[in-house]
Amino acid sequence: MRPFLQAGSIYGKVPEVIFCSRCKCIMACVRLRDRRGAGNGQPYPSEPAILPMDPYNAIFRQVQLPPTCKGRLFLTGMPGRYHDIQEALEAWNELKAEVGKERMLLLSLVDEAEIRHKSPEYAKSIHAGLWEGERISCPIPDFGTPENEKAFRELIVDVATALGSGANVVIHCGAGIGRTGMAAVCVLAAMGVPIKDATRVVRAAGSGPETPEQAAVATRLFGPR
Repeated sequence: MRPFLQAGSIYGKVPEVIFCSRCKCIMACVRLRDRRGAGNGQPYPSEPAILPMDPYNAIFRQVQLPPTCKGRLFLTGMPGRYHDIQEALEAWNELKAEVGKERMLLLSLVDEAEIRHKSPEYAKSIHAGLWEGERISCPIPDFGTPENEKAFRELIVDVATALGSGANVVIHCGAGIGRTGMAAVCVLAAMGVPIKDATRVVRAAGSGPETPEQAAVATRLFGPR
């Protein structure tokens, strides 16, 4: 099991590879070119295709943030659901050792009932206080959108501010795809990243809105007014 996947820089260009932070092996994303243009005077396409990270291939998948951001953003499925809970805790503690628990933030987009149903071991670890750092619960229904968008926007701005100050932030929902991707796109948009680019970056990390309603949230909350 690989605890982290990192994305190469994708601001200004698509990443060449995505690699494992420990063994540096190529994992899931490569730069693809249309070789039909080679040798006949035609340029390669300016927007190579991206093969996204497999959301089940690593515990935490890192999202590439703007270069000026001091923190790091990670996406994941519900801890303990697809990976052993101890592996998830080890990955969390590894990040915590780098910045201290005061700069660790776990944003959960599921309610307690969904946690108990999908990952009982995660529920036990929460009640045992094993996730040292700040844990924020903002339940959103599966395939749904925030019920209170004003409060959700304020939360996202707080998360973006924490990242700017050097925090390690981990966002999860059930599978770590739709709700997680929606929130991550919003975080990037709150940092000033254009929503189209934010969506591309988040999808490169294996997440992204799964419904038109989820995709519309970032534009509604952080788009041009």
